[in-house]
Amino acid sequence: SYKVLFSNIKKRKPIKIAIIDTGIELTHPDLQYSLWINEAEKDGQGGVDDDGNGYVDDIYGYNISSDIGDPSHQTVNDHGTHVAGLLGATSNNTIGGAGVMGQQVELMVLNVFGKNWGSETVDIDRGIIYAIENQADIINISLGGPGHSETTAELIRQAVARGILVVAAAGNLAEDISQRFYFPASYAKEIQGMISVAALDVSQEGLCANSNYSDSVVEIAAPGCDSQAKKQGLFSTRSRGRYGYKKGTSMAAPLVSGALAHILSLHRGHAVDLTPAEAEAFLLENSPSSAALSRFVRGGRILDLKELSAGWLAQ
Repeated sequence: SYKVLFSNIKKRKPIKIAIIDTGIELTHPDLQYSLWINEAEKDGQGGVDDDGNGYVDDIYGYNISSDIGDPSHQTVNDHGTHVAGLLGATSNNTIGGAGVMGQQVELMVLNVFGKNWGSETVDIDRGIIYAIENQADIINISLGGPGHSETTAELIRQAVARGILVVAAAGNLAEDISQRFYFPASYAKEIQGMISVAALDVSQEGLCANSNYSDSVVEIAAPGCDSQAKKQGLFSTRSRGRYGYKKGTSMAAPLVSGALAHILSLHRGHAVDLTPAEAEAFLLENSPSSAALSRFVRGGRILDLKELSAGWLAQ
């Protein structure tokens, strides 16, 4: 049961997850107690790089695009807040909802959009570097587009080599990304410890209509929409302390990141540190397969927390 799987999680060291996105509303009541805190900067002087890491006032992460310490949203695009809630909204606090990893998680906020509605590859790269330097356990990248970036690929390899799992959304173009390369998700095929995620329609038990796919590149599908529901998306945190719905592979990826965080936490609770490749293998080996999805996702795998629980207990 979930109760068995996630029991005593408060005794374990928090899992640190870098969210490379549009920023997060730092004061949201369901997120504010799950934020990673750079103590040296929190207790330091404003306007001073107290820890000497090259970033001034990076208390909760950094706004890479605008080169400022506050990584909150700078536009009305609250995509990052929605992603963060699915992954790490606080559980058992009687408000809103709960993320997959609703306890013992630290959300490192890396805003790579700033005042823009798009992101530059150089800022994504700097976000990955920041996550590496500050020892994240998982990097969630719910963004992307057609094309290649070898600098990003090399940094992802470095992150994995440093023990960091990387999770990327497969994209929302309804395309086969083994035929048309999609950045950065398509790199998952060649990098063990990086996982690309398609969006599952929870009503139809197939992929969401706009989800990218590939039976060789995309490794797992997770809930990303509900075509039979009125709102059709997933419920999560939004700006101004609110809650609402969004859909797509951007929503599916953080569910997988949360599941991986649980896997890491459970093993660390028994003094076992999984490598990214080992954590990926555990996830995939304990995810059920759907024959209907086998043409769209490698092995037709679907995220299922009950199956992960059974896999853990069977060890």
